[in-house]
Amino acid sequence: QVYAIGGTANNMAFVHSGLEVFNRDLTSGLKMTANEILLMAKTFYAKSAENLQSDYKIREMRSRVIHSGSLIISRLVKFINAKEVIFTENDNLEGYYLSKIMGKRYEE
Repeated sequence: QVYAIGGTANNMAFVHSGLEVFNRDLTSGLKMTANEILLMAKTFYAKSAENLQSDYKIREMRSRVIHSGSLIISRLVKFINAKEVIFTENDNLEGYYLSKIMGKRYEE
């Protein structure tokens, strides 16, 4: 399984979910195919930062970098030949804590 974490990943999950207001519980764990990720990166590249803010409710600072961030995620997904990616709010430190300290896996 491949997981995407961080600000760009969270925003991609939010846009993909179609929610009007960000909700961590509804976006964390969301899955996207490699093709959906590529399409989203292309869509972001076709829009200005201002359009990303108005069309997708992406915050100003994020709207300036999400073009590149989404393309990097898309290229990495292609490079490792992943068919699907799970977007999660849980970061690597939280994952480490759960697996090493608590003896749990993310799926639990």
